[in-house]
Amino acid sequence: MDTNVINLIRRAPAANDSGFFARTYPASHGPASHSANEPNLSTVSVSDLSKGLMQAEAARVQRGEIGRATWQVMGNRLRAHVVPLLGAVPAQAFATCDAQRLIDHLGAQGFTSATVAQ
Repeated sequence: MDTNVINLIRRAPAANDSGFFARTYPASHGPASHSANEPNLSTVSVSDLSKGLMQAEAARVQRGEIGRATWQVMGNRLRAHVVPLLGAVPAQAFATCDAQRLIDHLGAQGFTSATVAQ
């Protein structure tokens, strides 16, 4: 997982891909535009963002930007650690203390600092 994930959450629902928003919401002209089909950002959770992130990363696999194994590891980490711990947190309410809670959790599980950073 990229170290930009915390920044991504503040820009929900985009993921770590500059073209993600345009591919996902082609009728809109940017993140400030809201249509009737877009979710209200106050109802988007970290779990919802993780699904969007995995879809965006799957597109990167198809383009050859990252390997399938990298994508699978990201999904495993999201499902095993991020979603159970923070999945219910509304994206707009995500705070530094939530990121620290995840870092502490991963550290307690014995992950190295390099893995935590990913």
